[in-house]
Amino acid sequence: SMGTASAWASLSWVQAVGLVGVEIGFQPTAALGANFVLGSATQGLLGSATYTLGGTVLIDVTQWCSGHISVRRGRSRPTDQYTAGEAQITLRNEDRRFDPLNTASPYYPGIIPRAPLNIYVGGIQVFGGFIDDYNPGWEKPKTGTVAVTAHDSFALLACAYVNDWSAVSELSGQRILDLLENQFPGFPSPLSVAQGNTLLQENLFGANAKGSLGDIVLNDMQTAANSEWGFLFVARDGTLTFLDRYAIIRQLAASSIAATFSDLEADWAAGAFPYYAISAASAVLLLYNEVQGTRATNQLLPSDSPGTQIAEDLASQQAYFLRSLQLPALENFSDQDVLNLCNWVLSLYSQPEVRFDTVTLELSGMDIAQLQQLASLDIPGLCTVKRTPGGGTPATIDLLSFVDQVGYELDVSGSTYRLSLSFGSAELLNYFVLNNATYGVLGTSELAY
Repeated sequence: SMGTASAWASLSWVQAVGLVGVEIGFQPTAALGANFVLGSATQGLLGSATYTLGGTVLIDVTQWCSGHISVRRGRSRPTDQYTAGEAQITLRNEDRRFDPLNTASPYYPGIIPRAPLNIYVGGIQVFGGFIDDYNPGWEKPKTGTVAVTAHDSFALLACAYVNDWSAVSELSGQRILDLLENQFPGFPSPLSVAQGNTLLQENLFGANAKGSLGDIVLNDMQTAANSEWGFLFVARDGTLTFLDRYAIIRQLAASSIAATFSDLEADWAAGAFPYYAISAASAVLLLYNEVQGTRATNQLLPSDSPGTQIAEDLASQQAYFLRSLQLPALENFSDQDVLNLCNWVLSLYSQPEVRFDTVTLELSGMDIAQLQQLASLDIPGLCTVKRTPGGGTPATIDLLSFVDQVGYELDVSGSTYRLSLSFGSAELLNYFVLNNATYGVLGTSELAY
């Protein structure tokens, strides 16, 4: 199992290699002493999380890490799908303990692909995935390393197929759960799946011809997320997560700001995080004044003939010329539902805006509480990003943003530990919120819609 508890939760900045912890799962062996042994007073206890029958044993390998540890999770922009998170580490291997061909390794023969890899910062898990492969290499005279690459559970879903499955009409979150239950029994990651707000149509998925491959499970799950315009991703602790379209609005309603990033010393004293680099995205990248969408044909209804639905903002087209967005595959219940979705997306992107794209922070020197706050940030956490350009009006640009991509570059052999966060804008999500001090006041200009 991947697990979330770790001994690294009690470590401080100056202990061991600093803020980083890495665990790898190996198959149980006699040398590890962590496999279930019938009749043993210690290794024969039922329900033990340490001594398991099958599965893998998580081993702390941080002391063998060398060079950079990198983590990348998220998507390039809010209109794209989230992709599989990736992590890369390098392990020192002079004694060949991580060489899959070394029969004298304490982990042999349990050095296998698809085993868990967990990475921690300040005791907080920032990546949970599965190893693709071990790649040993040697340099003269006796330097040995193993490059390890891992991806999160999206990579597993991208290799699984849906065959001849009839889905009932159901909410988007239930469709995702049913895909897992029916097409990927024994899925190895924990789940956190919202029920969703969008009703999906019944349909037939997969190949009809016996013996041929059908749909890819990940693609069908992403289609359900597209139909909701929700968030489908693997969280920092390896949890497969689905949030509905209102996830960010609920954070706004609760004034739930996960972190503030600023270049003002007064903000730093109040708990904001300083950054050393910041960039803004061009307004036209997310300007769409026409949105088109078409639901998939219902294979269970021979007469079904869905039509393309179009939502337009003519005033925006006149001001900025036509810029059209074609929505990806959809499984909404009706054409009217598709049109409603097109209007929702249009409301988010029909007007140009400048948003903060990326901030980069140096983690070295931060105390453990700061590290843990930053490491706890996840998609789509709500943040405040501030910049003081040094002239013009307003003097300080202050934008609400949500985390859309997380990247770590951790040099365990040196002193550079960098975190990069990319953002989507939450500025256009100012809907009326009952009893909210800002968004619950009638007759104000705070409400965009």
